[in-house]
Amino acid sequence: MTSAHDIKLYVENLISLCENADDEKERAYYLKEFGDLRLRTERVFKFLENCLVSDASYLVRSEAAKSLILTFGEMSKKVIQWSIQYEKHAFFFKTLLDLTEKSNIVFASEVKSQIFRRISEIYECYVDDAKFLYEFDSIKQDPSIMGNPAYSQFPFEKHYYVVNSENSRIVYLYLNRLEIVPESIKNLTELRSLSLFDMSLKSVPTSVKHLKQLRELNLSNNRLKKLPEWIANLHELQQIDLYNNPLEIFPNWLMKFSEQNYTDAHTSVGVTLSDATVLGVLEILGYRLKLKREEGFSVEACSKTYEINKDGHIVMVNLELRGSNTGLITEQICKLEHVEVIYLTGKPNVSLPQSIHKLKNLREFYIRAHNVGKIPHCVTKLKNLKVFDLHCVNIGPVDDETRSFLDQLKACVFQTKKNPFT
Repeated sequence: MTSAHDIKLYVENLISLCENADDEKERAYYLKEFGDLRLRTERVFKFLENCLVSDASYLVRSEAAKSLILTFGEMSKKVIQWSIQYEKHAFFFKTLLDLTEKSNIVFASEVKSQIFRRISEIYECYVDDAKFLYEFDSIKQDPSIMGNPAYSQFPFEKHYYVVNSENSRIVYLYLNRLEIVPESIKNLTELRSLSLFDMSLKSVPTSVKHLKQLRELNLSNNRLKKLPEWIANLHELQQIDLYNNPLEIFPNWLMKFSEQNYTDAHTSVGVTLSDATVLGVLEILGYRLKLKREEGFSVEACSKTYEINKDGHIVMVNLELRGSNTGLITEQICKLEHVEVIYLTGKPNVSLPQSIHKLKNLREFYIRAHNVGKIPHCVTKLKNLKVFDLHCVNIGPVDDETRSFLDQLKACVFQTKKNPFT
């Protein structure tokens, strides 16, 4: 049986270790020992109380509060309420809220109510919206991920969200560099603009479908291979950014969405609605093209442009490719059935889709890229093609009939390391 003297020595030794530890995680570890051992002495209470009110680390304060509640229960109520009143870190609040869910704490409901009032004050917004911000911040402040520079460099500062001054609801939210979107985002029912840029998302969070007031959605720079059909049911949505996602499937609803929201700027300068819809899809995928009005032509000066004929059909496209969805881009260009000249420049891989055979009016095709995939046999159906000018490092396989067809073209130039034509 452990004597009172031995317990006192152990407590003093543990306190000494904690006070002399420079690392905040080490101090938090020693404080956890107090909570595990439940040593109910005045010396322990005073020490934990001092750590709670004076330590600069929110990790230490969180562990001190937890150990106080677990060890002293109702006795800790006053100092806990005081600490909540002056605390600012989300991880601290999460520690206490998790504790109220897992432990039988007499004043749990009071702790919860005070915390939610406090986070509403901190974020200066409606309490349900503040709960989401707190949850997002608590993830970033979690010790298990806080060592990752991608997270620690992005505290949730005021400029990452905008609040409606009339009802304190969040209307604009910018998240990035964190792979987790808390489920509670669905409570931001007044949200108008949401950016999930560069979050390494492999799927669109299903909680987003509850944001019925959403007008703008930025999903660029993620790992999305497909889009959920429910996005089409966000009836207030007017703008979506899908740039640099490895999309493998083109959703049918995206054409209609483009026609409804992205065509006015192009039809106003004379472009047909069908071609303007394609331009809208290209813009959604990160490539906004403008009408080339001046005479003369320079590939460098006129990138991201198009020309139209007297009937409003696009006859020339000049596009600088980038990002990871270039295959989808070339598929969209192949929907411009009246196009006569195509310029594609850029460093990534370029793939030519089977649908290229639809470009019956194509006369000239210029490609400047690092790698070009397999040249499909269906290019032999392009009877009006006169120039196939290709400059790249590597070209995919070319069958004999296709090679023979391209060899007959005027100014067919290849500059490659692995040239199937030589």
